[in-house]
Amino acid sequence: MFEEDFIIREIKMAVKMAMQLVFGREVESPATEALAFLTSADEAGEEPDIIFQLMREKRYREAEKNLFSRAEPEKTALLKTGLIFYDTMSRLDTAELETSGYTSDKLADGLHRLLTIYGYNDVGNLFLQ
Repeated sequence: MFEEDFIIREIKMAVKMAMQLVFGREVESPATEALAFLTSADEAGEEPDIIFQLMREKRYREAEKNLFSRAEPEKTALLKTGLIFYDTMSRLDTAELETSGYTSDKLADGLHRLLTIYGYNDVGNLFLQ
């Protein structure tokens, strides 16, 4: 249990640091940034990303698979979506994570992979290795 808690804390710190780098400013709450990100897309008349819909439906594996199938270094909006995904996943309780087929190690691996695709592997190495 202690190891799981430690890994989850490391994931949260990595997400927060990556968000600060991506958004170019201090990020107080990744959840607040997620709401602002979704609101700005809605105000711009853009469809919410399918990843958010899958997350609302608790189809986390499909959401992550969709994320990685489209992740490319030039798609920074997708990086933000991915960071929000991993922040959300890190806030689930252990039972819900396990029911969804995840462990804290799998989350850490996925986040590290995402950060590496977008050139932020140093953040991943700092917190997730």
